[in-house]
Amino acid sequence: MFRTQVNDVLLAVLGRVLGEWCGAERVLVDLEGHGREELPGGAAGVDVSRTVGWFTSVFPVALRTGTGWDWGELLKAVKEDLRSVPNRGIGFGALRHLGTPEQRAALEDVPAPRVSFNYLGRFDAGTAAPAVRFLTDPGDPRHPRAHLLEVVGRVAGGRLVFDWAYARTVHEEGTVRALAERFTAGLADLVRFCLAEGVGGATPSDFPLVALDQAAVDRLVGDGRDVADVYPLTPMQQGMLFHSVLEPESSSYFEQLVLLLDGVADTAALAAAWRRCAWC
Repeated sequence: MFRTQVNDVLLAVLGRVLGEWCGAERVLVDLEGHGREELPGGAAGVDVSRTVGWFTSVFPVALRTGTGWDWGELLKAVKEDLRSVPNRGIGFGALRHLGTPEQRAALEDVPAPRVSFNYLGRFDAGTAAPAVRFLTDPGDPRHPRAHLLEVVGRVAGGRLVFDWAYARTVHEEGTVRALAERFTAGLADLVRFCLAEGVGGATPSDFPLVALDQAAVDRLVGDGRDVADVYPLTPMQQGMLFHSVLEPESSSYFEQLVLLLDGVADTAALAAAWRRCAWC
């Protein structure tokens, strides 16, 4: 259990496949979303309930390829990278084209990704479809391709389906087919890994109320299966922690209550009842 979303899993595999193909530690990919995500802060108050369609968002992400990592390490890293994107990428295009001169200048320096990825969700109303399809672009010179490779996924007919769109003038079908097959095999391998006993782990973004790094998360919650959330200390708890660290032998915040019971006929029964209540 890694507390992931579907894009975390799909992009972890895609990043590794593309990284092995081009020999890079990171690969730049344009991610496309529907723009209706719940957002923190002021943007969360925008009411879109009376609107239809998508507010398509496109933003670049540098996916780690995880050379030498196991699937668990890579999945955690990709998950945290995606969580760190401000507002899930919404607003990137507006800042790049409509922002201040400084913002536009900074974002214009971002290299244009050659690969795009979009997971559309469920389309279960249709019939069963092949797991992978290869689509070519006619290459109309009036409409140049935005990306050399476009990977679009969805669930149709109870199956996870991916379309790989490419241009014959740049890539051969055999090259794209090999990438798609490695992607499919990688997904199957990652699913087997996640289903293995004892596999899992939480990450810092799972506990937004506290500032923890991965080492602290591993130390506090282990694999995270039995921990719903981590809360910050209250002022009283902060004081208790401070004094316990400053003066471990101090009696600060230590209280003891002593009771004298008289007329107890069966002390063994009283002791057993007390232990039972104390563990309730």
